[in-house]
Amino acid sequence: MIKNLLSLHALTLLAVTCLCPSQTGAHGDVHESIMRMSQEIENQPDLPALRMERAGLFSQHGEFEKALKDLAKVSALEPGNDFARALRGEIFRRTGKLAEAREEQEAFLKKHPQHAQVRWEYCRTLADTGDAAPALRELDALIGAAEHPSPDAVALRLKLTEAIGKEEALRWLNSFLEKHPLPVFQEHALRLESAVGRTVEAVKRLDLMISSAARKETLFLRKAAILHDVGDKAGAAAAALSAQECMVKLPTHLRGTPATTALMQQVEKILSSSK
Repeated sequence: MIKNLLSLHALTLLAVTCLCPSQTGAHGDVHESIMRMSQEIENQPDLPALRMERAGLFSQHGEFEKALKDLAKVSALEPGNDFARALRGEIFRRTGKLAEAREEQEAFLKKHPQHAQVRWEYCRTLADTGDAAPALRELDALIGAAEHPSPDAVALRLKLTEAIGKEEALRWLNSFLEKHPLPVFQEHALRLESAVGRTVEAVKRLDLMISSAARKETLFLRKAAILHDVGDKAGAAAAALSAQECMVKLPTHLRGTPATTALMQQVEKILSSSK
């Protein structure tokens, strides 16, 4: 029973530690939890679950050496605890010990190949080592297996692919967006299309984004800027006027904001230069 509880408890801690490293700013609360957990360990020094939990808290607090000492104790008390290995791998990655991280993560994934969180950490380790080819394979497996892929995993896949070439990144991203039309990655696709000079595709993408947007004025202005840059003055003027119409229809309290005023100035600039 304790072993089952330990695995579940360790899994929860691992997810918190891996997904929320930025929460180390809440040092007061974590420190208090560490103190409480240390008291429990004094009362039950041979219970691995308590050591595992404190290791997770130490890791969250940035006290990695203390976390590793607790994990070593967990492994001594319960050699079959794979989650101690997974958390140790995550700590190694965060501290730049990438070879050690990779060894721990690969050993864990050999026994738990479906564990998405550790596989994501493994992808990050591979990317950090510059081992792009296996990182891409792992990311494709991770993204492909998820009904709703992690935006972080998609962003890393895109970053690694863009390092190969923007055209390749755009091909991959378009394929991804056919299944998962996430707005943030539509923005990335638009950026890549502009970078490689695919104006027609960029404008078509903007039109699709405009059709589903609640606030359209900024998107119309982006369309106007793209068309203006390629010399399509008539198209740029039409898009700028559409942006202007959207802003005229805004409630009074929104029309008078500095942001809207700045957009209006952009409209006037485009209309003036499109005559």
